[in-house]
Amino acid sequence: MSRVLGAVLAGGQSSRFGSNKAAATLDGRDLLHHAADRLRPHVDSIVVVGERMGGLPDLPRADRADAAERWLAGAAGVTDASLRQRVTRDAMAILDDPVFADLFGPEALAEAPIAAVVGTQVVAGTVDRLCIGETIVRVVDFKTGRRVPQTIDDIPVYHRRQMAAYAAALAVIFPDRSIEAALLYTAGPKLFVLPADLLAMHKPGYGTGEQSLSREA
Repeated sequence: MSRVLGAVLAGGQSSRFGSNKAAATLDGRDLLHHAADRLRPHVDSIVVVGERMGGLPDLPRADRADAAERWLAGAAGVTDASLRQRVTRDAMAILDDPVFADLFGPEALAEAPIAAVVGTQVVAGTVDRLCIGETIVRVVDFKTGRRVPQTIDDIPVYHRRQMAAYAAALAVIFPDRSIEAALLYTAGPKLFVLPADLLAMHKPGYGTGEQSLSREA
């Protein structure tokens, strides 16, 4: 029998509400837990899809691990202690590494949708991080699977094609800036900046149609 996973979407900006809607309270409990309680009878497990994992990048470094544990146990509803520890360890390894600092800075766009016509083909997708500079646009996609490539040559072809399509679309959107595409394998953590020749090799073809990119782990 298939298992049903329920998702509570809690990553919006709450611009009309005026404050963090998920953290607002009703009858002494936050709205996020109310939503999860309503969903729980209809699914086997629940995942909370939030932005920036409870604001961890904005906290002092010494406070992040404890905050991650609380967020996972509370808002995310992760009851398995060993899983919480593993997720926290992986998150801290990324957040504490200065190599990844700009990906979680205030200028980075999270879950940014992009769409452009490349040749005669429409390329559309959502990228994990988009950093738009004056001369360079950096796009990074996160891969959360446990298998981490050791070299660029080990990166699956479908990951290369995905990033090549993102880079091609961004080159259309930002024709006056250079484009840098990278993959962050969070279980390492390991960041691969993909060279221009590799991206060119996997650039979308020019057949008529639309290429909508799925979020492969």
